[in-house]
Amino acid sequence: MLYKLRNSVQHYAWGSPVLLPEFLGLPNPENLPWAELWMGDHPGAPSRAEIPDGEAGLDGLIASDPAGFLGAGSVERFGPRLPFLFKVLAAAEPLSIQCHPGREDAREGFARENRLGIPQDARERSYRDPNHKPEIILALTDFTALAGLRAPEETAEFFSELPVPELAAAGRNLTGGAGPERIKAFLRGLLSVPRETSRRWINACRSVRKRLPDRQYRWFLRIAEFYPDDPGCFAPFYLNLVTLGPGEALFLGSGELHAYLEGMGVELMANSDNVLRAGLTPKHMDTEELLRILDPRTGPPGILHPRRFDAGGGFTEERYPRLADEFVLSAVRAGKDGGRGPEPAEADIETEGPEILLCGEGPAEVRAGGRAVSLRRGESVFIPASESRYSVKGGCLLYRARVPR
Repeated sequence: MLYKLRNSVQHYAWGSPVLLPEFLGLPNPENLPWAELWMGDHPGAPSRAEIPDGEAGLDGLIASDPAGFLGAGSVERFGPRLPFLFKVLAAAEPLSIQCHPGREDAREGFARENRLGIPQDARERSYRDPNHKPEIILALTDFTALAGLRAPEETAEFFSELPVPELAAAGRNLTGGAGPERIKAFLRGLLSVPRETSRRWINACRSVRKRLPDRQYRWFLRIAEFYPDDPGCFAPFYLNLVTLGPGEALFLGSGELHAYLEGMGVELMANSDNVLRAGLTPKHMDTEELLRILDPRTGPPGILHPRRFDAGGGFTEERYPRLADEFVLSAVRAGKDGGRGPEPAEADIETEGPEILLCGEGPAEVRAGGRAVSLRRGESVFIPASESRYSVKGGCLLYRARVPR
C-alpha cells in the first residue's frame, strides 16, 4: 500500500518567501519566510499519511508495525524509526556556520549532557540525540554554500589583504604548512572575539576593498548586512565558496564546517538534530565542542554528479553516490537521454526498503499494492518496505530517497 503525505513547512527567519511557495504551488499572502519542507517521521514535524478512512501520523503508522513499514533489516540496523529525514530547503539569507558530530561523538556527547542534567529541549544543549547527521544537498536552483576549510595558504593570503592588523596577523600564523592544531587555534581566536571588536573589524573591511577576490568580498558584504557584529562574516575567506548548478550535489560528512547561503535544494540527511554552531545565528554556540569534533582537513569539496541508468519504460534514474548508511538519493526522470520525454512514460521500479518519492515535475502516477497515487510538483508519497516494487507513470521527475540494503 502507498501513503500520500501531507508535509509541514518550517518558517525559519532565513527562508525565502518565494521559492518554496512557488515550488509547492501555494500562496504566501503574509510574505512569510518558507524555509524547509519536512518529509518523514521526525518527531518535530512528522508527515501526515493518507489512509483509507482519513489521515494518520507517519510516525504512528511506523510505530504500529516497524518491521512492516521499514523492513526487518532497517529496524535491526537503525531502530524502529525511518533512518532519514527528507527536505526541500529554500534559503534567502545565510544559515548558521555549523558542523555535525560523528556517531561516537554523538553518543558520548548525548550521554554527557544527560549526566549533567541538561533538558533535551534546553537552548544550551548541543546533543539532542545519540545519532550522527551526514547530509546531501541537491541543487534545484543555483545554490551557494560555504563548505570545508580552505587551504591554509589561501586563507593566509586573503587575510593579508584585510585592513585589520589583528586579522592579518592571524592569517600569517597559517603560513608554512599549518597543521590541525594551528588551524583550530586560528578559528578559536577568530570566533571568540567580543562582538564590539568584530563589529569594528567588519566596518573597517567594508570600507577598504584592497585586492580581495570579488566573489568572496561580495559574500562578506552580504553576510555583514544580516550579522554586522558576527565574526562569522569572515567565513568566505576561510571556507570554500561553492556554487552548485541544478542537478549538482554536495555531501557533508561528520565534522565538516559549512553554511548554506542562498538557493533551493533537495536535502537528505540522517534522522538527527545534532548541530554544533560557530556563528551567523542567535542559537546556542559551543565553540570548544565544535573545534573538538571539527574535521581539520583542508581543500575544496567534491561536487557530486549522478550516474545515469536506464530504468526501463522510457525512464532514466540518476543515482548520486552512496556516502551514508542511512540513505541514498536519486532522481527518476522521464526520457532516456536524461531530459523529459515527449510522451508520458511508465516504468516498474524495484525497492530495497522504505522510500519517499517527491515530485519535482508532474503530474505523476505511482502505483503499488493495488493503489494508485497522483502527484503534482511538491507532493510526495511514502512506500513501505512491504512493497517489493512500484510503477511510475507520466512525463515527470521524481526525487527518490530510500534506505539502501
